[in-house]
Amino acid sequence: MSESALREGGVPTTVLRCSWFQQNFSEHFLTGPVRRGLLQLPAPDVPEAFVDLDDVADAAVQALTCTIPEDATYELSGPELLTFAQTAAILTDACKRQVTYLSVDVPTFIADLAQDGVPADEAEPLAHLFTEILDGRNASLTVGVENMLGRPASSFSAYARATAMSGVWS
Repeated sequence: MSESALREGGVPTTVLRCSWFQQNFSEHFLTGPVRRGLLQLPAPDVPEAFVDLDDVADAAVQALTCTIPEDATYELSGPELLTFAQTAAILTDACKRQVTYLSVDVPTFIADLAQDGVPADEAEPLAHLFTEILDGRNASLTVGVENMLGRPASSFSAYARATAMSGVWS
């Protein structure tokens, strides 16, 4: 809707469209669950192409400072499709301690996030993202990062290793 409004308004528009971010595990609502070693999510274990926000930022710089086609849309994804169980295994390896994924109901998810001070009015919309959007519709890889930056997208493993070394999950 907002993309259409911009384009209909005559504003030259470049859209960077992404789905789930790798940094959700370290800079937002999944930080505490990773620290506790248990990702309790109201989601099926469907694959997702988690994208690194550093790649998104680099793409935004490219869009703002370089000559690229106007009114273009770039689908940005990570380089691999991973389920939450697979991300938990990668996090286990990076953190050198067990991280487990468990599919749970919405109230359990909200209670888990409350342990980290995430209020219910913030946790409920997050639960909606898991229950409504995480249905496999985003289970595809794109070449947007590579097309815009001339390099492959950053892997979840590389992100997890670097983030674990930062101590954020300690």
